[in-house]
Amino acid sequence: MDISTGDPNDKVDRDVKECKLIQGLLAILAQSVLVLLVFGALIWKRHIERPIRPWKIWCYDVGKQGVSSLAIHLYNTAMSMVVSSTTTTTSQCSWYFVVYVIDNTDVWANANSCSN
Repeated sequence: MDISTGDPNDKVDRDVKECKLIQGLLAILAQSVLVLLVFGALIWKRHIERPIRPWKIWCYDVGKQGVSSLAIHLYNTAMSMVVSSTTTTTSQCSWYFVVYVIDNTDVWANANSCSN
């Protein structure tokens, strides 16, 4: 992809296939805050639910959701890398978003069709 800076003879080649949103300490800080918020919300929810499940059962439930989320994330990442390797005009981030939306829309559609 060519990006012009105003001068037609001055063009910069930029590879748009690489996906980097935030990096370094800011990325670690943002993910740490998100982890704390998620676990805080899960623990708060456990304490207000009635009847309260034992910690062992609660940990199994949370672990199951965590493993399935990780598996979907790895699948979406792999799919976005494969698909973006076949094109030169879109990034992995774009394809990750597309696969994520299709995956969640499909799950939503299947959940609604089973309720009838």
